[in-house]
Amino acid sequence: MINILEKIETIRKEKGIKQSVIAEQLGVKQNTYSQYMTWN
Repeated sequence: MINILEKIETIRKEKGIKQSVIAEQLGVKQNTYSQYMTWN
C-alpha cells in the first residue's frame, strides 16, 4: 500500500515540480520539506 507521502512525491515528480517550489508554497525551507518527505 502506498502511503500519502509517497503519493505526493510521485505526483510532484510527474508534474516536474521542484521540492523548493512546494516548500515555498508551504512556507518552509527546502531541506525541511525534504525531511518531511523522508520521514517514516
